[in-house]
Amino acid sequence: MSDVVKPDLPNPGDRLADRYTIIQRVSLGGFGAVYRALQDNLGRDIALKVLLPDVVSNNADYVEQFRQEALLTSQLRHPNTITIFDYGQTETGLLFLVMEWLDGKTLTEVLKNEGALSYDRCLHISQQILKSLSEAHERGMVHRDLKPSNLMLCVQYGEQDFVKVLDFGLVKNLSDETLSIRGKAVEAPHFTAKRRAPGTPHYMAPEQAMGKGTTTSADVYAFGLILYEMLTGKRAFDGTDKMEVLLKQVRQPCPPLPDELVDTFLGKVVAQCVEKDPLKRPQSATALLRDYQLNEETRGIEIHNGDFEAQARWKSLAEPRVVSDVSSSLKEIFVGRRDEVDEFRSIIEKGIAERQGTTFVVTGTTGIGKTALVNKFADIFLEVSHGLRISTAFLPQNYLSFSAIRFALRKFLNVASDDASVAQVEIKRALSRYEISDSYLVTFLTHFIVGKYGQSGDEREQAELRLEEFFDALSRVAPVMLSVENIHWADTDSLNLLWKLALAVVSKHRPFFLVATFRHQKLAANRELQMLLERFNRLEHVYYREMQLAWLNKKDCAAIIENAVKMQRPMANQCMQLSKGNPLFLNLVLRYIVDEKQTLGADEAQKLVIPNSHIAQAHRSDRSQIQSARIPRDLAPCRPHRRDLFTRHGRNAPASRWQIFAIGLYESSARSLASRGDLAPSMGRRYVV
Repeated sequence: MSDVVKPDLPNPGDRLADRYTIIQRVSLGGFGAVYRALQDNLGRDIALKVLLPDVVSNNADYVEQFRQEALLTSQLRHPNTITIFDYGQTETGLLFLVMEWLDGKTLTEVLKNEGALSYDRCLHISQQILKSLSEAHERGMVHRDLKPSNLMLCVQYGEQDFVKVLDFGLVKNLSDETLSIRGKAVEAPHFTAKRRAPGTPHYMAPEQAMGKGTTTSADVYAFGLILYEMLTGKRAFDGTDKMEVLLKQVRQPCPPLPDELVDTFLGKVVAQCVEKDPLKRPQSATALLRDYQLNEETRGIEIHNGDFEAQARWKSLAEPRVVSDVSSSLKEIFVGRRDEVDEFRSIIEKGIAERQGTTFVVTGTTGIGKTALVNKFADIFLEVSHGLRISTAFLPQNYLSFSAIRFALRKFLNVASDDASVAQVEIKRALSRYEISDSYLVTFLTHFIVGKYGQSGDEREQAELRLEEFFDALSRVAPVMLSVENIHWADTDSLNLLWKLALAVVSKHRPFFLVATFRHQKLAANRELQMLLERFNRLEHVYYREMQLAWLNKKDCAAIIENAVKMQRPMANQCMQLSKGNPLFLNLVLRYIVDEKQTLGADEAQKLVIPNSHIAQAHRSDRSQIQSARIPRDLAPCRPHRRDLFTRHGRNAPASRWQIFAIGLYESSARSLASRGDLAPSMGRRYVV
């Protein structure tokens, strides 16, 4: 970076617009500079982009482009899109744009340092890019300069490779709607007739390179080239100069992917996106995103509408290790997660010795094993500390403030009665075991658990304060572990309470350990949860840890299979392929196999067919019915109903039977979650075999 500072540009220590203090200059280009700065009134780091003074005075188009970036990007709200905080001009005429500060690397830097990325990582990153573009496309905006250097990979909300799409300075607005800021209409950006075709040659669609009109399909083309580069580690089109690259974009087809990638889902996505004819491409990121969602729901397994032949694929199914009721006696075991377990044990041992608590957040997709890991954490905590464990889980569509906390305290304090006077005696008796005799606390807990105290605004603040006092009093007596699952369904008051409990750990130095879980696919639509995680991330590393669970590896899946049934290796490989490393789905497959083997006998079992066709159609047609299914809160562990779940009618099965299969599998998955202590009735994903 050059040490030469352009005239009139701010320097470290300067204040801009009386509210931003410059910390350091990050980059300096031909048209502008980017700074890291501090927003004085909020005390947060921000990124400050400034347009060079000579550009402001000599190039009206770049001023309009700068204004357009502020105007159009401020309309976008998706978490994968850079957030704009402010835009303005100083008294000296310096134009500036204020954005969120991001700690991370651009995709360009990652590809330069690491080369081609793994398939799963490409899938994860590319889907986030589409989510950001989808919002823009639905608003009638075309990015027109999508490229790896405009994609930042960060660690946010406990998620690695969290994508932020940057630099909407070349956005084209296709919408006829009037643009507005804070409800006031503003003039749309306008450019001179001599303005050059925008974009970067290496990622420019053919019609864009030829100066023709661009639509959202131009962004799809650029997306395809970026995905190609992530999969292969090299650009699809390159040359000695820009003109050579542009000619290749127009005239030459995209180089083929390696053979092992051609027939994969991402390989097919690349082939669709890099079509030279814009009408042959997916017309928007939204259309592509639907394909990603379907691929995720089927876990990448191809859905064929043709006949399905069982024959040798499912011969010699399985020999159950238990002769009695196999379904009810099929015991799940804890496998894998060694790094997470070792880290938790180390923190607990140190925390108990130093009387210092920590907040843990565990995230992952449905059925990935969050509950099992939390239960393992509890075993370790009790083994090391001999302390107190309080556990609970939030349910969907339960709008009562502190609902899960009330349930947890009722269980922990052994409150059986709904009569206030009787409940008060039970609570007083329970608290006496922990040498807590505060009469005000006893009265509060009685009204909180039985009387539903804490619903109005004033009561909520008092409830948060009293609950904080209660957990503080407990942690003085013995180490406490509070595990709260499914916080993506938590109410705002409960999330505020979790934040205050985490802060109390820092300020009061108590051996209080908070463990929370959430499904990461619920995060994008939950702003309150995003804000809580942003607060957690501000805590020092010793007080806060995030753990994102990945799929189980082949060795761990094999251990689960070995624990359940004895089977030949080809059959075991089939089970692992179907479950894709998800322990819940793997146990469902094993339970079905063992049940059917026990019921049918060896001869009939060889004819067993697990339906593979029409599931996607059934899923689409019955999506609303599946999503609206409800499981009672007190649902006991239940053996799946085979004849509702699976069919042996083979190729002649009517369509309605396939629909029954899809819904039945959904309900069985939800029941399995309930039997494991995860009371969530919603099961957002089906596996297909």
